[in-house]
Amino acid sequence: MNAPILSFFAAHAPRQALHRGRRRRFFRCPACRAVQIVPAGCGQTKIVCRKCGEIFLRRT
Repeated sequence: MNAPILSFFAAHAPRQALHRGRRRRFFRCPACRAVQIVPAGCGQTKIVCRKCGEIFLRRT
């Protein structure tokens, strides 16, 4: 019963997409709420929002 479901997801979801969250972190800008994507594991990072230009610090 689970085999058709698992085969569907295996065929439609590449392996890179499943592990993408481990290499990148997603943050929302505190001013405009736009999503910013930064590399994971870089310590404290200064993030500049591409939409509004807001600068904020986050630990990745």
